[in-house]
Amino acid sequence: MKKVWVLTRSENQYDQYGEYFEGVWTTKPTRSELLIFFTNGSGLHADHTAKEHKFVGHILNGGGREKTEDTWYYLDEVETGTPFKHKNQ
Repeated sequence: MKKVWVLTRSENQYDQYGEYFEGVWTTKPTRSELLIFFTNGSGLHADHTAKEHKFVGHILNGGGREKTEDTWYYLDEVETGTPFKHKNQ
């Protein structure tokens, strides 16, 4: 079966209703693609901060919660036609 890469978001809120779908790629997204995605398509530029690069690097390694943040992301490789479940659950 074909596999895709799925990006989801979780919120640490009292009214959070599970995971939120953010995006899907046919191949694992690159650092550049994720930087563009998280900067609302503003494109790559030299002004990306070390914090943005660290954030995207964390997502490329699977994502998940870090320290005290209220929003976290997961990047999972998923086989099409199968129920979705994070690999770290």
